[in-house]
Amino acid sequence: MRKFFTPCRLVWKALALLLINVSLCSTIAAETKADDRLCMPCNGTLTGNFSADIIVSGGNCILDNATVTASIVVRDGGQLTVQNGSAICGNIKSNRGGSIELKDDSIVLGNVMVNNSGDITVSGEIGSLQVYAGSGAIEVLGATIYGGACINGFTGDVVVADNSIIDGAIYVSEGDGNIIITDAMLTSADIIVLEQTGNVLVDGSSFSDIYVGELDGDLALFNVMGDSDASFYEVSGVVFLGQSTFDGDVELKENNIVLIVGNDFSLEDVSISRSQGQVVIEQNQNLGLELSKNDGIIAIENNTNIDLKIDDNNGGVIIAGNSGEKLDCNDNSPFLNCVNNDFDSTDGQCADCGVRDRASTPVDNVNDLLEEALSDKRLMLECFPNPFTDKTTIHFVLPEATDVTVSVIDLLGKSSVLASGYYESGRHALRLDIGQLIHGSYMLRLQAGNLSKMKRIVLEKE
Repeated sequence: MRKFFTPCRLVWKALALLLINVSLCSTIAAETKADDRLCMPCNGTLTGNFSADIIVSGGNCILDNATVTASIVVRDGGQLTVQNGSAICGNIKSNRGGSIELKDDSIVLGNVMVNNSGDITVSGEIGSLQVYAGSGAIEVLGATIYGGACINGFTGDVVVADNSIIDGAIYVSEGDGNIIITDAMLTSADIIVLEQTGNVLVDGSSFSDIYVGELDGDLALFNVMGDSDASFYEVSGVVFLGQSTFDGDVELKENNIVLIVGNDFSLEDVSISRSQGQVVIEQNQNLGLELSKNDGIIAIENNTNIDLKIDDNNGGVIIAGNSGEKLDCNDNSPFLNCVNNDFDSTDGQCADCGVRDRASTPVDNVNDLLEEALSDKRLMLECFPNPFTDKTTIHFVLPEATDVTVSVIDLLGKSSVLASGYYESGRHALRLDIGQLIHGSYMLRLQAGNLSKMKRIVLEKE
């Protein structure tokens, strides 16, 4: 696991700066004579103290080492830059195409409220971030947000990075764009994503609960620390949880492809149900795992300290190289491969795993799986040999003729297309040579029309 930055020191620093600026705003408000105007326009650079509301309309306004005890409105394509330790004691409101950039340890004691098309960049401190509709890009870089962020109906990417501290929930919904949260800390707060189109990446960050639902895209959590529960449902692409720690229950329901690799679940429960595509659970530790009513092939391999229950799945189950307390299997899958496990007790169909072992000859096993997929009109993806050292063969079955893309994805998300074109229904095979690949784990992805499958492959040193 990546070493996380120390939260207490950063939070206390942020609170100290907040108290200093509150005091500063109060002092200036008392000493500064109020402007006779209700508001003043800004098109240029302002330095000093201002008590009237500021309007930025159609031009560029730079607040440089300035203090504004009132509020600021940015509109009609105007651009506001707050820099060099400036302080805004009221709110910043942006509409009708205004853009906002906060940097250089600037602070907004009120809220930043946006309802327009324009870019928002925050690198200082603000009360909260509220975005309703509009388009552009939102970047929170090395910032502190005391009241969380609520982003609804926004078209564009949202990035939270560079050791940002969010003392409140990040709530994103009904928008269209990618969400990237990397090297951030949510202090006792949640990440909530609902009805969003785009991909979600959370990397090297800490949070309390995380809840992602009705996502039209991929979801990836890598090297994160979750202090409480996690729930993921109706994700149309791939759900990937990798090299992370979860201190609460994890629930995955009605997703497509699920990949859970190299995590520590702190003896909490993980439940996976009603997945449409392949489910891979590999090299995890300390979990109570329950799988039920999943349609795709399930592969559970090389996990430690696992308590496993499998019930009423439909696509086939592979259980290999695991160790733990109990394996309970009452499943109606078309096949069950159970080999090289070390459980304290086994029950149900897995009471004698060796009796149902069909994995003794890997090539025959791959052919059996492909024939079953072909007869059942299912999309199928396999790779043999796997792991491999120099080359391997990709096998896939198409239930109908369609446009196909086969690609390899590394753990950083970089994708390389191996084949693309129109393929007839039935069995197909592709040769994969290592080329520029280095040894390690990759994801093999098959996209066939509106259907997709994914499989983990491993390139080993010779």
